Amino acid sequence: MKTLVTGLFVLGLTIQSFAQSTQSTKMNEVQSGNLVFAPAKNVNYINSMANNNAPGKIGKLEVEVGAYDITKTEVFKNNYETYEVIFKNSAGNIVASYDKNGKLVNAFAKFENTRLPEIVRNSIHAEYPGWTINSTIYRVNYYNDNDVKKVYNVQIENHGKKLNLKVNPNGLILNRKIK
Repeated sequence: MKTLVTGLFVLGLTIQSFAQSTQSTKMNEVQSGNLVFAPAKNVNYINSMANNNAPGKIGKLEVEVGAYDITKTEVFKNNYETYEVIFKNSAGNIVASYDKNGKLVNAFAKFENTRLPEIVRNSIHAEYPGWTINSTIYRVNYYNDNDVKKVYNVQIENHGKKLNLKVNPNGLILNRKIK
């Protein structure tokens, strides 16, 4: 109980210290063990991002977006229909929009050249043995109360031949295009 109260106190102090429009990750301040302190209005986002096989830095930034409470910042005046906040870390960025009540309504994420989850790598190597992965882009489009679209754009190469793939987080190859 003491740890929970201390965690909530630290979270309350750190929320007020966030920058106005761009965030960088400080996960110790919004996550403690398996507990995520999120405003109730952002629970849909947290649940949508859970168990997505994303690498650690991506998952941490997603947790930060869900735990962010725009209503506790200096920029929130309840005068605007939406507020846009950009969250960044070394893996990529998430552009999140919050409504006039502080609810997260949509978020668009892009992470370049991140390590693919094992299930995605195994699927690609099983379908294309001997090919190497050149580049990756992980994109997530979140719209409140709708399906979340998550896709890995992966370019693979073999003997000078390049192929662009779209793969879902479970390793299902959705699309193939020769480059």
